[in-house]
Amino acid sequence: MGTWRPVSVLPGRFVFAHVCCIQVIKLGWLGPNGCKRESYMQLLISVWKFLESFGHTTRAQKPSEQNGKDYVFVAREKMEQNIAEGKFIEHGEYKGNLYGTSAESVETIVNSGRVCVLSPHWQALKMLRTPRLRPYIVFIKPPLLERLIETRTAASARSTFDKESSRAFTEEEFADIIRSSNRINFLYGYMFDEEIVNADLATALTQLLRAAWRVQSEPLWVPASWVQ
Repeated sequence: MGTWRPVSVLPGRFVFAHVCCIQVIKLGWLGPNGCKRESYMQLLISVWKFLESFGHTTRAQKPSEQNGKDYVFVAREKMEQNIAEGKFIEHGEYKGNLYGTSAESVETIVNSGRVCVLSPHWQALKMLRTPRLRPYIVFIKPPLLERLIETRTAASARSTFDKESSRAFTEEEFADIIRSSNRINFLYGYMFDEEIVNADLATALTQLLRAAWRVQSEPLWVPASWVQ
């Protein structure tokens, strides 16, 4: 049975969305660069035996790689066609090759009875948050700037902005993490099912594991239009 619940759209403004309670089928989380999203993903995969969807790419297959396990290797023309048809949750180009995550790869995991985990770019949310995929979205956000600098410096964290070198974050990069988080929250905060502040690693991991447990064991609120 559905009900009406207030949903924040912009700071200080609310609308009422008709929602109902069903089982969600996928757990996804996002956050700005530098918030250890990939570390959390690997934890869930190892602890809960969740599965990460495999990506598609147009680059050449390496001798050590298996098609359908490391990547699904496809022709560029075919992948471009599938992108145009809206079959990809997210996609991008790197060094002249296309990479992407298809909705079908996610559904394959779900249909096997497992929970699929994703760490998408925030711009993929509109393609991801659909009745077809029914995700539970967790936003990993940084703490206040002073705490962010303190914790990352104490942990000797390496910058994720410069993949060509192993150096510490600069103060400007720390500030950029905060700005990026605020922008994501402003644009897409109404889509989040849960927010976790990545201030203390142990606390953040505990919260994420609880969210993972709920996804597996409890019906959760979603828009009623998803089941109509």
